[in-house]
Amino acid sequence: MFKKISYKLIFVAFNFCLFIFCLELFSRILFPETAPKKNLYFNNMQNNLKIGPKNLTLRQMKNSSDYNVEVSFNNYGFRDIKNLNNSKYSDFFVVGDSMSFGWGVEAKNRYSNILENLTNKNFYNISIPGNLENYELLIEYAEKNGAKIENLIFGFTMENDFQIYAKKKININPKINQSKNNSIFFNVSKLKRFLTQNSSFYFIITRTAHRNAMLRNMFIKLKLINPNLDYIYYTKFSNKVINSTVNKLKNISKDYNSIILVIPSRALWYGDHMDEADQIHKTFINKLKNDKFDYLDLREVFEKNNDPLKNLHLFNDGHWNSKGHELAAKEIFEKYFKNKH
Repeated sequence: MFKKISYKLIFVAFNFCLFIFCLELFSRILFPETAPKKNLYFNNMQNNLKIGPKNLTLRQMKNSSDYNVEVSFNNYGFRDIKNLNNSKYSDFFVVGDSMSFGWGVEAKNRYSNILENLTNKNFYNISIPGNLENYELLIEYAEKNGAKIENLIFGFTMENDFQIYAKKKININPKINQSKNNSIFFNVSKLKRFLTQNSSFYFIITRTAHRNAMLRNMFIKLKLINPNLDYIYYTKFSNKVINSTVNKLKNISKDYNSIILVIPSRALWYGDHMDEADQIHKTFINKLKNDKFDYLDLREVFEKNNDPLKNLHLFNDGHWNSKGHELAAKEIFEKYFKNKH
């Protein structure tokens, strides 16, 4: 009796796996653009440096259809077409996270590319999603590959660049501290990330769900779709965190002509922590001012656009749309380039 039940369970499991395999196979055949190997990813190198795959062009697609753009990496793993060896000390370099990388927009619509057109100067974009530690590694990596960096724009993202930064670089083995609770079988967010990175069928059904109100609501309840504004990354107010972040920023930027581009958090305009987000923003700006950083705070100009979340950000994504990048570029141009020769 036990053997019969075991055989039936094995048979059911086999057919279920075969069914899923067929769904995935047909999804990739019918919708080749959704194949995971063609979608955007990054490589973790030695010493925790993160760069893009070298000499490769990928697609970056959002299952909510907010964007479907081409992302091309050069032979250094940067989203740029320039040769670092051709750079000059009069050129400008932009480093930052996904916002400065141009997440969800074509490269030509990033603020660095727009600035290049406005100023007729060379702008090298060496941004890759990460935090200040990765920015530091990116600068070192670029210089080792021939970049002549003197003028540097830091895209500082208020939502996710704050943290306690170690005084010394620590090599962290990504496999350490993984527990059963972090397994994809027990953690919905990790399961979602696994499916997003590996399954065409998952991308197709979530894209379909985004276009259907009933399915979208069901997927939200299952936590397979996260409402954009309900999941703003948020850091609680802490003088210790702010001081550590500013000190890290100071250590990285001290050897360059640096401009800190302050990219405001969406928590300023939405959610239950607007007052605290305002306190964090003002404290950080005062710290930059007192420590004599050269900075440009985009908050005021963004708030002049009535609804910055709607007008300057992607609808189902926390990154800037092309209008957000254009506005940032114009503000940088007005302050630092317009009346200078």
